[in-house]
Amino acid sequence: WKSRHCDFIKVSAPISRWEKLLRTEFFEHEDLSSKKNNIFHRSKHYSVPAAIQPHLHAIFNTVQMPPKIFDSMSDILPQEVFNKATQLRPLINARNESDPVPSGQSNTGGAVTVALLNKVYNIPGNKGSSSLTQVVFATNKNYFAPGDLTTFQNKNGFTKQAALNIGGFATAQCDSNPPVSCGEGNLDIQYLMGVAQNSPSIYWYSSNTETDPFVSWITSMADMNPPPQSSSISY
Repeated sequence: WKSRHCDFIKVSAPISRWEKLLRTEFFEHEDLSSKKNNIFHRSKHYSVPAAIQPHLHAIFNTVQMPPKIFDSMSDILPQEVFNKATQLRPLINARNESDPVPSGQSNTGGAVTVALLNKVYNIPGNKGSSSLTQVVFATNKNYFAPGDLTTFQNKNGFTKQAALNIGGFATAQCDSNPPVSCGEGNLDIQYLMGVAQNSPSIYWYSSNTETDPFVSWITSMADMNPPPQSSSISY
């Protein structure tokens, strides 16, 4: 298989064949943190003939270990650091509360708004192009809620526009029973579409049951015609 623009190629062969072609040895690994006892094979190094080196950026699933994606910051930070962080005000304020509110801007009270992002990053406007597509990458069972996106757009006076759902992780029941996580997904798609309105937008979910959901996503996206021109990855 090769992608539409020939920037990715997929090839399957027995491990013994790869060891000969890449002049390496593959070892069996087991992800003990996974309940599914995932088994995968990786090498410590590989090499290719000098004549084709200029034409290759990388050969995936060789020396790259599968990414470890954590469910929350509590899985990464020491408990005492996480506890302290969650007690802090979770909103960013780019100016002191006592500063006068700039002309034409509202006092956000410390909340992060699209207007505040415009100011901090010198974004001149939020009118995107209908000919340029943008995409949010998602994995690790992170959903987004189309209804919440509409509410966000209506509340802020933004262009009302739906997001294309690829991967089937749109829901109308965030934080229901059983829990359905929408926090990261909602944040990403809402603010992406708030900053660049009118641009076709995709919420693209790549299953974390893949050996590497990032490789699976980028190869699939590269096969689009044309592929999205802007990608948001929060992992």
